[in-house]
Amino acid sequence: MSDTQIVWRRVSRGIHFIGLGAFLLLCTQGVLPWSFWREALPYWPVLLVGLGLRMIFERTRAPALILLSPLVVLGTLAYVSRHPAQPAPPDWTRVGTARPEKAKRWTLAGSLGMAELDLQARHLPKNRLVEGRVTAGDRHRLDLGGSREEPRVRLGTEEPEWSLLTLAAPGHDQRWDLALSQELPLDVNLELAFAGGQIDLASAPVADVEIEGAFNDLTLRLGAPRTDTRLAFHGAFNQIKVIVPGTTPVRVNSDGFLNWVDGRPEPAKGTGPVYRVEFEGAFNRLAVRSP
Repeated sequence: MSDTQIVWRRVSRGIHFIGLGAFLLLCTQGVLPWSFWREALPYWPVLLVGLGLRMIFERTRAPALILLSPLVVLGTLAYVSRHPAQPAPPDWTRVGTARPEKAKRWTLAGSLGMAELDLQARHLPKNRLVEGRVTAGDRHRLDLGGSREEPRVRLGTEEPEWSLLTLAAPGHDQRWDLALSQELPLDVNLELAFAGGQIDLASAPVADVEIEGAFNDLTLRLGAPRTDTRLAFHGAFNQIKVIVPGTTPVRVNSDGFLNWVDGRPEPAKGTGPVYRVEFEGAFNRLAVRSP
């Protein structure tokens, strides 16, 4: 192998890293939404095309043609950024779960990929915990478990749906438009990948929130806490916006690599119960805002 071939291989790798880094930077700065990567997933065979171009030309008399590999891959990403997918009209299915008579506290849980969420705490009939609608209802449903005193409502199925081939399959996008009971203390425990949307719990007595995953773009709206409340966010390449009342103290503990906290970590004169934020992982952005 000649020195010239080694140089062109390095140039090709360098262009790949520079290009991918540029797209990630556009996402972290809010120029592109994190949903960009969700829209790019169905184009994953382009990676095989790029690899094939590299294998063809790296040992020929024209090793500079290796540069076609990053140009094809990055060109496809540029196309996706300029031509976002237009979702088809959703085919909704009504869903809901009953509220056990002895329920004192409940949990909303789920493992979802490629999902658009619109979850809002509202006043529901006394015998209901969740009411709403979901796309692809035969595959995505609500399961009620747990105990009668502490029921657990799960979105989707028992097993995570996060494999690359599954997420990239056409028609896999799912939408959840749900009203959540605001009558009981609520825990939220979600594992998400390539999810977006809003979770509005401003009118609910939130007890604990834990959201894990990657490439999520979420807005979490909360009211004033009744007691000190934990908000835990774990994962990578997430953008989370937390909206809380302006006088509510927020304490943020960030642990990881290149995490960015934007906003007020702690109001100067805030008193009363506190939101304690655990922010762990890598390449995440947390914004704390007031209504």
